[in-house]
Amino acid sequence: MSSQMQEVPAVPVLSIIVTDAGGKIVSFSEGAEKLFGWKANEVIGQSVAMMHTEEGVKQFGKILGDAAQGRYDGSLHFKKKNGESFPAHIQVLATKDHQGKVNSYIGITYNI
Repeated sequence: MSSQMQEVPAVPVLSIIVTDAGGKIVSFSEGAEKLFGWKANEVIGQSVAMMHTEEGVKQFGKILGDAAQGRYDGSLHFKKKNGESFPAHIQVLATKDHQGKVNSYIGITYNI
């Protein structure tokens, strides 16, 4: 055994945000609080667009379209509560009712 301490790799903070079909936040994980800087009670009922840069908002159509067809998987820049922009990887999945209509989106994000 070595007497030197081995460095443990950093584990990214995992954010899980659930929105309704219209993009209003209905669930905001503890990881989301750490990554974005808002508390859940500050964002529930707000548009998820508040966490996206202008460029990210422009990509909503593609993101939601891809999610409705299976999933979106990509990298974007996001905004923290303090206005700081940061790059992150995101996967977005849609949940659907028994008729195939989207009723929510689940976004899983971690910084890169």
